[in-house]
Amino acid sequence: MFRKPKFGIILILIVMVALAGGCSAPATSNPAPAEEPKEQTPVTLKLAHGLSPVDIHGKAYQFYADKVAELSEGSIQIEVFPGGSLAGNPQMFKAVQTGVADIGIFPSSFVAPQMKEVTIFEIPGTFDPTKVPEVQAKITPIMEKIHEKYGMKYLWATAEGELVLGVSKKIGAPIKSIDEIKGLKIRDYGQWIGRTLGAWGAVQTTIPPADLNAALDRGTVEGSLASWSFSYGFKVHEQAPYFTLFGTNNMWHWATISEASWTKLTPEQQQVLVDAGKLAMEYNIKLEAEDKELFKKAVTDVGGSIYELTAEERAQFVDKAAPLVKDVREISGTEGNELIDILESIK
Repeated sequence: MFRKPKFGIILILIVMVALAGGCSAPATSNPAPAEEPKEQTPVTLKLAHGLSPVDIHGKAYQFYADKVAELSEGSIQIEVFPGGSLAGNPQMFKAVQTGVADIGIFPSSFVAPQMKEVTIFEIPGTFDPTKVPEVQAKITPIMEKIHEKYGMKYLWATAEGELVLGVSKKIGAPIKSIDEIKGLKIRDYGQWIGRTLGAWGAVQTTIPPADLNAALDRGTVEGSLASWSFSYGFKVHEQAPYFTLFGTNNMWHWATISEASWTKLTPEQQQVLVDAGKLAMEYNIKLEAEDKELFKKAVTDVGGSIYELTAEERAQFVDKAAPLVKDVREISGTEGNELIDILESIK
């Protein structure tokens, strides 16, 4: 029986497979569906400060909270606790460290005992109080470095207003020279401003703000050294209506967030806190300018007067306090000395 060669059958099969492959539609792959954008997790932060909710600082902190909610489209809510209701100024540093508050407002006079690197802010003549945004821009990198050591993140600062000295009705006129302050009992607001008063020849006295007007009325103290915003807020002018404007710094006020609270935010949320801080600083400076005029009017309304030191008169006070900077350098460490160098470079 005749058999066809196997080679022919194999060749036919190969041709058929090739033709079938050529006629089939090319294979297509369906693209993977695009990922949905991740939603930012809503978070509530507690902001604590020790000031009145209606002064230039308290208003700025509430403005900050409102602006954060707006810029984050509601993904961050800040609950503001004013007037020491969550933590007072003496407890603020520990409150942020331990998580009692997510964000705390740090006045340098209360924070310096725990964060010695910032002590320099307590010495009059350290920076120009009318140039807070410029100072903020220069010191932010070193302040961030300092705060990192303590498990915190530096955010933004408020304008405190210049240093003023209000003296009682008994004194009868503003202080115009360093000789006139010698021997007077003056209320201070911290260790280093107390040492400054000592360098000026005054007798420094520590009195809680709530007791200050009564102490002035009784003659326990004859004057108060603070910012004009403090003096206006606590109505110091009613008992000490004669004011000297020094034209130099009082202290540094700033907002700090704990590292734990900062790191739980997304990068976008972190940027919101920074951007809102810049806007809140601008708002605070606007309020500061407006309220300073109200302060001046309040002084004249009670029969008082205001004297602004000349550059030469200011130098008398600043020069007497200058030796304290050497003492501050000795306790401030590497980062604190770097901060001092930056501030001295922008005077």
